[in-house]
Amino acid sequence: MLATRRARATVFFKPMVSTLASTLLALSAMLVAQPFVAEPFVALWVDVAVFLFAYLTAMPFLGEVGMVDLELLDAVIRGLGFFSRMILPILEYERMLGRAGRLRRRPPPMSG
Repeated sequence: MLATRRARATVFFKPMVSTLASTLLALSAMLVAQPFVAEPFVALWVDVAVFLFAYLTAMPFLGEVGMVDLELLDAVIRGLGFFSRMILPILEYERMLGRAGRLRRRPPPMSG
């Protein structure tokens, strides 16, 4: 409330709730996978992989990321050089999920 009054910021609750839901889904998937790995160092990498896979898969289906968002991110990230090689495959995965789930094509709401 403080940000909306003093800075005249707009809070978008639906994206905020869908981000929280994606995070909770990914965390629960990670907790389910933990008992199956005994070695702590390997468990860390398995946890990271399971969390990222679950989070990135849930994001488009919960309305967190749309095709317009992916196009904008793609345009920005292509200029990052080395880091773009790590991030662009993730964007391609999101795009593939978007085509499968027919993500929204309208632009996200803009704050005015």
